[in-house]
Amino acid sequence: MKSIIITYKSVITKKKYKFDITNYISQHPGEGIKNIYLRNFNGKDITDMMDRHHLTNEPFDILENIIKTGVSTKEILLIK
Repeated sequence: MKSIIITYKSVITKKKYKFDITNYISQHPGEGIKNIYLRNFNGKDITDMMDRHHLTNEPFDILENIIKTGVSTKEILLIK
């Protein structure tokens, strides 16, 4: 009997861009702080949430760089 592996993707939207963050979630430094988990935002726009919860521009810069260059990181994939 063959085994079937089901992988659930976590996809978020920032502005009009979609990102697959499945491989990033385990590395997210704020995961679980204030009981907020990235998986809870699957399929949702995170623009407002990012504005409220990030104290530096680093997360915005990472996503904006991916948008500008079209080059994904190994953890965050831009979905075209």
